[in-house]
Amino acid sequence: MTNYNYAAIAAHCDKLTKKGDKLSIAWDGGNDSGWVYLKLNDNQMDNMTAIEEQLIRLAEDVLAYGSFDGDFSVEGEAEYNPAHKCFEGTDSYSGKLQVIKDCAIEISIPESIWFDRLELRFEIDDEYDQETTASLRVLNGPFPLGYNRLELKIANSVRCALNEEIRTKEDFRGVWQQYSIPRKEIQEKGKKLVYILNQFEYSSAYVKEKEVEIPLT
Repeated sequence: MTNYNYAAIAAHCDKLTKKGDKLSIAWDGGNDSGWVYLKLNDNQMDNMTAIEEQLIRLAEDVLAYGSFDGDFSVEGEAEYNPAHKCFEGTDSYSGKLQVIKDCAIEISIPESIWFDRLELRFEIDDEYDQETTASLRVLNGPFPLGYNRLELKIANSVRCALNEEIRTKEDFRGVWQQYSIPRKEIQEKGKKLVYILNQFEYSSAYVKEKEVEIPLT
């Protein structure tokens, strides 16, 4: 960590706040960009002096977000406390984690349809824009006419079931899954082939708040 002139920084902060003005350090960033800046009475300070630039570098060292690289977002603010000679505030960190969700999505195919494997792919973002595809793969031989309609029917069925699974998940941020299912793993039930998709993985959002202190002593 850089050697800082703590006494000079504290004296400058005392000067800026001696008449009751509010001095704070704020930060906002994530996803490979972000910045740390000073505010006086909730207005961003421009034209930094050398000692103010040193204060920002000190805050960057304490916060330790670097250049804000990574799949997260963060924001926060810490106000100067003249009595304690430090900035005190809260940091709010928003990130993602992968969650495995149990389900029971049934896929039904007429037993008379020949194929070697079923391929499924679905992608849903946090605005619920969705792309779902189903493909019946035939390894040796021509692709039979009429399969396209069946593939669209399977894809639509899976899409509707997924929407039901995620619509109540307030923390949902996206899913991208791909499956290749051999015919032999699909169970025969009368005149149908039935496969139960019993789980999928999705991205979940979380927020973590912590107290932040940037000491000037």
